[in-house]
Amino acid sequence: RFDMPSEDAAAAAKDAWRALTDRVFYARNNDVALAQLVGAGEPSAHFEFDAPLEDILDEVSAAVEQEEPAPWQRGQLHGQSFAALVYGGRSSEEIRILYKSLQILLQRLEAGDDSHMVQGNFPRLYAALLPAAVTRPNVLAALLEEGIPADGATNHFGKTALMYAAQESQLESARLLLEAGADVNTITDGQRVYPGLWGCGGLSRTHRSALMYAAENASEDVIDLLIRAGADLAATDTQDNDIAWYLARNENLADGPRARILALLSAGDGQD
Repeated sequence: RFDMPSEDAAAAAKDAWRALTDRVFYARNNDVALAQLVGAGEPSAHFEFDAPLEDILDEVSAAVEQEEPAPWQRGQLHGQSFAALVYGGRSSEEIRILYKSLQILLQRLEAGDDSHMVQGNFPRLYAALLPAAVTRPNVLAALLEEGIPADGATNHFGKTALMYAAQESQLESARLLLEAGADVNTITDGQRVYPGLWGCGGLSRTHRSALMYAAENASEDVIDLLIRAGADLAATDTQDNDIAWYLARNENLADGPRARILALLSAGDGQD
């Protein structure tokens, strides 16, 4: 895709795959602005491999502003492009303006002869954009103000932005999503393929809630926020693992906070 010698291409592909899987499965690596664009459709974007990130983002931003989507963006229709702009540090105001423009474009295409181009692309846009926005609360706030759905599914098993915020211990993003009406007790569904979103089959452990993601990964403040928002303390996943089981896996909590949260779980009341 970048006109590289085969050996260099193989090494670069392996590095890109590692970065992408780390982002998708572990949500810990934001350095994937270029990788977000590689699979965005056919033909793919063609950038010089060592092009400065700002040059790439300038081209991405210009493409999003076009009246018609660029051919390489029609698969995910700007989803990866927006994610790249977020991860690349572009301003929340620029992303807000582009998002508003894209909403108008998508609505026009859906209503016209090009409706086949955008079938399912609203969900795909949200699926790429929401997990990225969670890492930057100012961007998330701007998009929520523009009407992006706080509870939109981000993958085929229904993982929500609030679950990403919990998993990544993003306190302010979690607060913004709850204030925007996100359901604290939404659970994942490993047997359902959400409309417009691709998947690779069922999961062995599902029915996970935002509190489960937080209990396994987040700080005390994030866990406490979800509990006080009414998270179900008695919830279990499909392998009968409860909140305490997830909490025991959390390496980010000291013994004191862990004991306090366990006491809340035992009492069955997170409002005190």
